[in-house]
Amino acid sequence: MSEKYMLKNHFILIFFFILLFSCSYEKKINPEFIKLINDNKNSFYLYLVNDNATTEFFNLFHEHGNNIYDSEGNLIVDYTLSENELIFNYHDINNRIDERMLGYVIVYKENINIGKYINKITIKPDEVGFSLKCHLDTEGSNILYEFTKDNINKSLAIVFNNNVIAYPRIILPVKNSLSVWIND
Repeated sequence: MSEKYMLKNHFILIFFFILLFSCSYEKKINPEFIKLINDNKNSFYLYLVNDNATTEFFNLFHEHGNNIYDSEGNLIVDYTLSENELIFNYHDINNRIDERMLGYVIVYKENINIGKYINKITIKPDEVGFSLKCHLDTEGSNILYEFTKDNINKSLAIVFNNNVIAYPRIILPVKNSLSVWIND
């Protein structure tokens, strides 16, 4: 057999195994993760992000690492929050229920407890990981629409269990549901 023919056969065999593996791999959603989300749905809040302050603090975080707080949780770097701001940890949550610290987000104190308007939460596998969709009742849908309509081009912090899990930029008003993508 020629080397070209053998190489072609190896390529076909490798392609077949990749195809077989990708078709047979089924993403499974951790039942503990579903329980965590459903049991704590009232801890979903929405805040507007102070983008400039977040960027400034992000730079401090990367310059000093985890050495920006003392053992009692007090800031030890030169930064002062205004009285209408809060600081949250920014975590990447995932299906395995572990969290990876990504930094900090500074938000304005005014918020919406969007969790109290959630009718149903669906979690589905997608091409990246999972999508978590919070379906809202009519009142919550109207509140979300007005809030996002009034804040186009601003960042929205989605807070779950006192941690920012996403902070997308609002480009259009949002109504009916709130979606977050979760890495697998």
